[in-house]
Amino acid sequence: MIAKYLKIVSLFTMSFLAAALISSCESSPEEQIPPFSDHYTQYVETLSSDNFEGRAPTTSGGRKTKAYIESEFRRMGLQPALGNSYRQPVPLVEIEGSNFSNIEITGDADQPLSFSYADEMIVGTSRLQDRVELHDSELVFAGFGIVAPEYEWDDYQGLDVEGKTVVVFVNDPGYHTLDPDFFTGKAMTYYGRWTYKYEEAARQGAEGVLIVHETGPAGYGWDVVKNSWSGPQYDVGGDNGEPTVLMEGWLHNSAAHILFEQAGFTLDELREEALKPDFQPFSMEMNASVNFDVRYEESESANIAGFVEGSQRPEETVVYMAHWDHLGKVETDEGVDIYNGAIDNATGTAAI
Repeated sequence: MIAKYLKIVSLFTMSFLAAALISSCESSPEEQIPPFSDHYTQYVETLSSDNFEGRAPTTSGGRKTKAYIESEFRRMGLQPALGNSYRQPVPLVEIEGSNFSNIEITGDADQPLSFSYADEMIVGTSRLQDRVELHDSELVFAGFGIVAPEYEWDDYQGLDVEGKTVVVFVNDPGYHTLDPDFFTGKAMTYYGRWTYKYEEAARQGAEGVLIVHETGPAGYGWDVVKNSWSGPQYDVGGDNGEPTVLMEGWLHNSAAHILFEQAGFTLDELREEALKPDFQPFSMEMNASVNFDVRYEESESANIAGFVEGSQRPEETVVYMAHWDHLGKVETDEGVDIYNGAIDNATGTAAI
C-alpha cells in the first residue's frame, strides 16, 4: 500500500520524485512541537549547492541527491520503507524538443500571426517520436477544457475536436467565481491543472492544446513556464494505455490577446463566456502550424522512503513527502548555469 501510494504521487507530479518519511506515530498531548532544527538550514544549503548540480533526476546530481537523502535517513535510524530498500524504482522517460519553429496562425480574414518560442509560446510533446509536425490544425476554443459531471460542466459538449487544436484557459471556473462549493472556489481542483487539460483533450481526440497563461490563475509567472517546460522534460515511463496529444503547449497572455482579437473577441469577453453554465465551444476559424525535433531516452530513477513505526497505532500510516528533484544545469556561451532549486524544492526536502 505504501509503495502504491508513492507511485501514484510520482505519477501525479511527473518528474517530481518523492523523498518520503512514513510515520505511524501518535504524539501525546503534553509533547511540545520542537523548533526548526539547526540542520534545516544546513540541508537547504547542501541540497541547493552547486555540488548537487540542480538535482535533475537522471544526472550525477540526481544520483548524489538520492544517495544523500538515503544516507541521512539511515543516520537517523529510519527503517527502509520498501522491504530492505529505501528506494522505490520509478521508470522515467526524458523528452527534449529542439529546432522549434514559430507557431504560424492563418485564417480567412486578417494577416497571418506568428508567435515565437519561449517569449510568446512554449510547446512540447509526450510522444516518443523523432519529430512533431502540426500542420494547419483547426483552432477551437473550449473554455477551460473541462468535463466534470459532478458539477454538470462540459466544455466539449457538442464539439468535435478530432485532429484539431484546442485553446483553453488555465485553472477552473471556481477560481473566478470564488464560490467554495463550485470547483472548490479559489483552491484549484485537478480539473484546473495543466496535466488535466492535456489529458482531457487527448481523450476527446484533439491533436494539440494551447493553454492561455495568466499569472493569477496559474499561480506562477511566465518565467516558470519558460524555464520549466523548455529543456529536458521527464515523464513516468511505461505505457499506461492513455492517449496523448501530439502537441502540448502554453500561450503567453499577450499572444492570447492578439489571437483572440484576430478571432473577433477580447480575452475578457471569452473568459466571461467560458464561465457561463451554458457556454458553447466553437471554432475560431483559424489554423495553427508548428514543428520541432524530439530526442527521447528511457531510464530509471527512484523515490526515497524511510519508515518510523508508531508505538500507539502502528497499523495506521501517515505519509510526509516532498519532491527532491529540480531542473539541473545547462551549458551556455558563458559557461554552465545551475538551477540550484533552493526553494523548489530543497526547502521541502529539508523539512522532511
